Amino acid sequence: MSPITIGILVLAAGFFSSLYKLLRAGYVFAKYVKEKYPKEWKQLRDENVISKALLPFRKGSLTYFMYKSEDNLGDDEITRFRKQIKKHAMFLIAVYPITFIVYVIVVFWLLERMSGGGGSFRFFWS
Repeated sequence: MSPITIGILVLAAGFFSSLYKLLRAGYVFAKYVKEKYPKEWKQLRDENVISKALLPFRKGSLTYFMYKSEDNLGDDEITRFRKQIKKHAMFLIAVYPITFIVYVIVVFWLLERMSGGGGSFRFFWS
């Protein structure tokens, strides 16, 4: 297997690992709020499908409560969950795509250097 393929597989594994962590953190957060604050959970879940699709970040929605709201219902654990979810979302939205773009640019640069006669590139194990 070539080093390029290995690099792509490592990036893909990191991406899917981060996606799993984001989904898991969201699940644990929702479960925590649902068990600890059933009245507030019911209020957050009682919205129609159209408003969920068109205005997911409107005040009073579950998405707004998870990502933007400052209300933590007097529970510091909710604040901790939010920080964790935002961190994982930032990795998925920004860090992995930027890392992949840089990786592709470096690979093409190395391939061009090797084929253009501008020197050769060797790994230390070859």
